[in-house]
Amino acid sequence: MKPTTFRSLVILLGIVTLGVLWIEGAPPPVFYVFVPIVTLCVLFVLWVVRFCGSCGGA
Repeated sequence: MKPTTFRSLVILLGIVTLGVLWIEGAPPPVFYVFVPIVTLCVLFVLWVVRFCGSCGGA
């Protein structure tokens, strides 16, 4: 449960970050920069954080 929830929350946070940029009216060149950066940050966090197989703790 914990790994699935964590993974979902990290992905949701990335989507919310890009959504806030869009709502604030950022110009398209900003998205050309921030979409890859946010994607790489989300993937890096998901790659680095490991959960214990027996107890589920981080």
